[in-house]
Amino acid sequence: MGEWHRTACSLCYLNCGLEVQLDGRKITRVRGDKAHPRSGGYLCQKAQRLTWYGDHEDRLTTPLRRRQPLDRRPGPRPDRGHPAPQGRPARLEPATGEERTRAETDSARVRETVASGRS
Repeated sequence: MGEWHRTACSLCYLNCGLEVQLDGRKITRVRGDKAHPRSGGYLCQKAQRLTWYGDHEDRLTTPLRRRQPLDRRPGPRPDRGHPAPQGRPARLEPATGEERTRAETDSARVRETVASGRS
């Protein structure tokens, strides 16, 4: 087997300390670095799967290349099966008296429940 190398995980903001075993450039094993001051040997699930992230069969190994320029227009694209917008977007209307009363009653119940400490 290869040598163990100390490094840090780059999958999140914590940058936990790792020890990785390499076979050439391929990561073969991962374990937490007990000497790391922040993580102290802890290894989350993402870091435990570093070998899979770097070497699964669907992983891209070469850059993708765009074959034709993309239309940068925002919104629906009729040329791609999206319907073209019809008319103006709907406006939001103020609540009617009945709807407003129902919302105010529900809000009062929530405030009462919170104030009494019930869930």
